[in-house]
Amino acid sequence: PTPTAAPAAPAPAPATGDGRRATGRAARASAGATPPVAMAPVPEPCSSHEQEALLALLLRRPAVARAVGLAMDGRQEQGRGVLVADLREVLGDGASPPDEGALAAAAAVSSPEGEEGGDAAAAGSAAASSSSGKRAASGEPSGSSPAKLRKLTLSALQRLPATCICIIASGLHGCGKSTLCNVLQEVMGGVWLNHDEMEARRREAGSGGGSSQMRKSFNVEFRALLTKTLAKANKAVRDKEAYLIFVDRCNTTKSMRGDLLNELKNRQWRKRGGKALLVDFTHASDTFGYGADGQLSKRLSEQHVALCAGRVEERGRAHQTLQPTPKLRGNLQSLAKAADAPSPEEGAQFDSRVSVDVSLPPPELAGGGGGGGGAGAARGA
Repeated sequence: PTPTAAPAAPAPAPATGDGRRATGRAARASAGATPPVAMAPVPEPCSSHEQEALLALLLRRPAVARAVGLAMDGRQEQGRGVLVADLREVLGDGASPPDEGALAAAAAVSSPEGEEGGDAAAAGSAAASSSSGKRAASGEPSGSSPAKLRKLTLSALQRLPATCICIIASGLHGCGKSTLCNVLQEVMGGVWLNHDEMEARRREAGSGGGSSQMRKSFNVEFRALLTKTLAKANKAVRDKEAYLIFVDRCNTTKSMRGDLLNELKNRQWRKRGGKALLVDFTHASDTFGYGADGQLSKRLSEQHVALCAGRVEERGRAHQTLQPTPKLRGNLQSLAKAADAPSPEEGAQFDSRVSVDVSLPPPELAGGGGGGGGAGAARGA
């Protein structure tokens, strides 16, 4: 006889939550499986301080510093090429390449067209956005925004040792500005921009235009000197040298100093690691009073004027442009009356301000006598 088929097994009842967990444990145990390992938490993004420190470290590489300078001048393509060449050199040494976002930040420095903007910033922003997108796709936290990267890069530049220092002397004729600049240049090197020598050359060449034209010519020469000095800044980083500029002109009025400060700002002097030092000449008898602008500030005394006039008279016709005449003392008194002491807002645009005693002999001035000026102040800056 044909065997009877066994009755079908009843359908299993739906498993409860506890039942499902028990079944899962049993299945894993029978298969020899191990429980899944918990995923490591995604690391938090670097803090702004850490990112700034990283950028400052990168900017110590001569190639990166040079690329930043090129980007600031609007030559981002050349800057990118410098970074690529440096990256290949690093890879050739078997080291890990710098972080893409950090390199993008170095390229995202502002161009001369604006304080923070221009083609260089746009190029750096695009690279930074691309890097952030890759991190996001891989599940990593996105990095800083392009605007924040630009800000961090500029802040990182300020952390680097100054490779360029502009020393601006301020004082009356005969106070000792040229003597001080001459001694400091002999001892420390650098470039000496002498207003009197420029004026003497213009007179010999028969150039007209008066004082206003001379002032424009001086500013043009100063601008060109800043550009040349910044171009050498990368070598200064490599050789740990400082390039000094000595600006030798009266600079006793706010407008004169403003010309120089505007040129420094337009060339992004401080943002590119440069520093500005104001050296003004004072006398112990100088007292506070109200100037032509109505502001209370220290005024140049009659003893101060008399000392400067006496020095001009002693050297006679040895000076290129300033000769002793009956009008000399009156002219110096007019300059002293029109002099403007730096306001707090103007003073904030200098990294340091040093006052030196006009009555001291040149060796003591250059050595730092009377207020910590001279070579010591330049090294401190």
